[in-house]
Amino acid sequence: MFGMRELIAYLAQFEISPRRAMEVFRTFGPGAMQAIAANPYLLCGEPLQLDFRHADSIAQYYHMEGDCAQRLEAALLRTLRHNAGNGHTCLPRTQLLETASNFIHQPPEKLAAALDECIRTEELRVKLFDGTPYIYLPDLLEAEEDIAARLAMLTKRGKNTAHGLDKNIQILELTQGFAYAPLQKEAIRKAMTENCLVLTGGPGTGKTTTVNAILQLLEDQAERVALCAPTGRAAKRLSELTGRKASTIHRLLEMDYTGGVVSFIHNDKNLLKCDVVILDEMSMVDVKLFQALIAALRYSCRIIMVGDADQLPSVGPGNILGEIIRSGLVPTVCLNEIFRQAKRSLIVENAHHIISGEPLQKGGKTDDFFFLESDGDAAQRLVCDLVTTRLPRSYGFDPIRDIQVLCPTKLGPTGTQALNVELQNLLNPEQTGKPQLQSAARVFRVGDKVMQVRNNYEITWNRIGGEQGVGATMATSALWKASTRGIAPWWCAWMTSGWSTRQRTWASWRSPMPSRYTKVRAASSRR
Repeated sequence: MFGMRELIAYLAQFEISPRRAMEVFRTFGPGAMQAIAANPYLLCGEPLQLDFRHADSIAQYYHMEGDCAQRLEAALLRTLRHNAGNGHTCLPRTQLLETASNFIHQPPEKLAAALDECIRTEELRVKLFDGTPYIYLPDLLEAEEDIAARLAMLTKRGKNTAHGLDKNIQILELTQGFAYAPLQKEAIRKAMTENCLVLTGGPGTGKTTTVNAILQLLEDQAERVALCAPTGRAAKRLSELTGRKASTIHRLLEMDYTGGVVSFIHNDKNLLKCDVVILDEMSMVDVKLFQALIAALRYSCRIIMVGDADQLPSVGPGNILGEIIRSGLVPTVCLNEIFRQAKRSLIVENAHHIISGEPLQKGGKTDDFFFLESDGDAAQRLVCDLVTTRLPRSYGFDPIRDIQVLCPTKLGPTGTQALNVELQNLLNPEQTGKPQLQSAARVFRVGDKVMQVRNNYEITWNRIGGEQGVGATMATSALWKASTRGIAPWWCAWMTSGWSTRQRTWASWRSPMPSRYTKVRAASSRR
């Protein structure tokens, strides 16, 4: 304990909080101060990933040169990790050197020497594509190679036999009361015979109808099918559309937090007991998560990947669905016919207009999509009017429960900061007897929506029915972060008293890529 207190006091002079100091102590133990003194840039690496400026401050304290090897190597690793957070698994060598050079203001030539040393020690890996060297973090290259090898194995394995398949499809059509489109039938046939399949298509093209048909045929053959999706919301929607149990990938693999490191109970040594995995919203899956999933599959297990290749790729590193389709190695069916029911939705039609580069239809009062042009303060008033009055009056929406506002910036009259204040004053104003919390310039009241941004994997949870698990989400500091990170303005409803693991909240996300924050969700609704 004395060592921890000493470390907290030591790191406080470099503006490192006590909480992060405790994480440092847990990582390095009693020898933390000696390790930091020898190489302050260890703080920027895994698993701590402290701000680079903290490490620079400590390095300056010990009179370390700006071009020392530790700093140069840390800058390269930091650049790759930062870009992994932006969705990139690797960077071209030239781009990596240029970016790192601009970051720490050192010449690319010095960074090149440091990069060569990192490659020699295998801290970083290099791979050539069309003669261009790309630099990887080792775990991301390993993930890509594992995925490629497993998919190649599945495609080369002999096809499955499906006796009387066309007759069974006809029976399904008679039972459902409608005929499947030719491409839907092709997808059904391939799902029953191929070991891996990609089913893609835009909104309203019948992906769910096709999946339901595939599920029925698989169940008729007594196949054990696991339905999963990358987020809790997507899994819930999949369950509603299919009438069958679906889970997140994390829950399917069962998370383990032993020793302070997140891992999965189901892995290459403890395989999943299923014959087919149907993975929905594949475009949202990153390389590390997909690597973990395929590692836990039996060699005889088939996989059907469903998603829209034209949607934004995963927030995590990699564009798995897009790259699998572009490879041409995995059997793929692309549904392109918009069915009559979907044609009634202007949202669906405009989604296809965007894909094809056609102008949008602006819509009217009776449509589910309409475009209103405004700017500045007028746009702010318009948003507030839509949320509080016009949309509830016209569609019967509850302004808090049914409406969410997305905005791309933090500042300005239509940024998160201004809209948070205005909408809070309109929807949850100050009232006598209503508790509220003043945090810096923000006021938070009971009845506000909050965003949860941090998981606590050590908290246990219980559901009605006796189900138990670990991985509750805490709302600590989420109130303030929701208003300071350029995230869409949410008015967060507090559904419990205290810090109960049974609390229910609405997770909020950064526009325009919602998948980043769908990962952090309350225990009662996540997995």
